[in-house]
Formats: sequence, structure tokens, C-alpha cells
Amino acid sequence: MGAPPEPASAGRGVSIPPQVRQLVNTFTKVALPRIAKARRPRDLKALARDPDLISALARELTPLIDGAMRYALPIKGRWPTHLSATVAGAVGPAAANLAEGLVLAGPETLTVTAPTALGVQFAAATWETYLKFSTIVQKLRDAGITDPDAVQLAIVRMVIPDATGITKTMIVKATERLVERMLARAATGWIPLAGPILGAVGSNFDMHGAHRAADSVIRERKAAPPGECLGL
Repeated sequence: MGAPPEPASAGRGVSIPPQVRQLVNTFTKVALPRIAKARRPRDLKALARDPDLISALARELTPLIDGAMRYALPIKGRWPTHLSATVAGAVGPAAANLAEGLVLAGPETLTVTAPTALGVQFAAATWETYLKFSTIVQKLRDAGITDPDAVQLAIVRMVIPDATGITKTMIVKATERLVERMLARAATGWIPLAGPILGAVGSNFDMHGAHRAADSVIRERKAAPPGECLGL
């Protein structure tokens, strides 16, 4: 971790660099075989309590944080970020619900469509997480903060609001909590009919958390005496 950020491509619309696609696709491909036995939302919720799975996926999630610091999606402002969260939170569950509907059509389709529903929903949860990372990175850049430790602290605070510094233990703890949230979000979004609504609401709630985390680091950086870096 700690790669220097690259300039954002703001003003050109939201384009997705190939490096971002590769990072997200890699994480999703690695994650899906580990959770392939899930056949219903409750199965995902049970997996969210598996410490070995959470630890393994947390290690795979770390490169997405590095990726966001280098290739943050060019999205800024409360309204655009919450709109994006709403879309990400609703579209993935809607697609997963469609696959789940095929599951209900008959048991002979179960082995094909249940993994499809899971794959769609978990991929959506992964993209949503990257969107939140990008929101934090862009907000700090707008405030003139590009120090990798400060960015990592804000990302950690998205899930551990009382974090005061960056350590390896804290980063591991934060990524594990993020994975738990992703699995829980995927489980919620997979619920027939209600999934898209719950997904959109949950995404906006988490986006508020991303903005709060970035704002807290910005406030502390502005209040810190010259030469002091938030205790990092």
C-alpha cells in the first residue's frame, strides 16, 4: 500500500480505466470460488461469519485500495456520488433478482442460476466499494490532501470511525470489516423483490459514511499545526 496518486480525469465524464476493471475483475474472480456454495441470501450471511474466508478475502481486497489511490473514478460532489451509489445499489440487486427468478422457475436451473445471481450481486458490491474508495480519494484531493497515509486513514475510518492512525493491524481489521459488509450487502441485495430498494438505501447510507470519513481527515489536517500529520 502507499502508491502515489495519479491525477484524476475529472471533467471528461466517468470513465473507467482498464486498470480499475482489472482490479475489480480479479477480486471478483478470486472471491466467487470461495463463496460458490451459497444458494440463498442466508448462505452469504453465514459466510460473513467465517473468519478464514473473511481473512482470505480481506487480503485480496487490499489492492483495490491501492488502485483507488492511483485510479480513482472521476466522480465528485454529494449529489453525483449519492446518485452513483443509488444506481450501484439498485442495479446489481435487480439483475441478481432476475437470476433468482430463474432459480424459482424450477430446481433443474438451480446449479446454473444461483451462482449467476451470486456473481452479479457480489460484483455489484465490489464496484460499489470501489466507488466509495474513489469518493474519499477525490474529496481529499480537492482539499489538497494526497498523502497516502491520510487517504488510507480516511478509508479505514469509513468502517472504523474512531481510528486515529494507520498500522498494519488497523488496515487488516478495516479490510476484514469491508469484506463482511460486502457479503452482507450482497446477501441483502439478493433478496427477491426487496433487494433493489434495500440495496439503494444501504448504498446511500454507506456513501454518507465515506463522506464523513473524508471530512474528518480534512478537518484534522486543517487544524493540525504545521509539520504535524494527524499522528500518522
